[in-house]
Amino acid sequence: MNWRWPEPVLIQENLDSSEKVKITEISSIWNPLNKSKNVMPIITPGFPAFNSTFNVSNTTKNIIMKELQRANDIMTKIIDKELSWDGLFKKLDFLNEYRFYLKIDVLTKKVDDQKFLGYIESKLKKLILEFEKYDE
Repeated sequence: MNWRWPEPVLIQENLDSSEKVKITEISSIWNPLNKSKNVMPIITPGFPAFNSTFNVSNTTKNIIMKELQRANDIMTKIIDKELSWDGLFKKLDFLNEYRFYLKIDVLTKKVDDQKFLGYIESKLKKLILEFEKYDE
């Protein structure tokens, strides 16, 4: 749990020296210097390289880190035989676990209206970033 975010997680190097790819092509896809947009980058191993966690905000990063720590604590107890495997699969009481949550239903008349869905997703990301400005 000591990863130095926003340093990216790379499963493997994305470029092989034998590949004839311009670095400018890659930097337009994944730019490690753009740290303001890369809260918790995990880079896909194939070409072209993408940040698979591009929608992770500081809030969701904190939730992910908390859940990873909780899983680590449970697994330690299982290994030490203080807890059975059932403890790992215990249902989470979501509504009591989190102080705030947001549920948004998006309804359209067309089932395949992907442009509208993408528009809504982009606005939700901006909304979450606005909420984070007022985090306690």
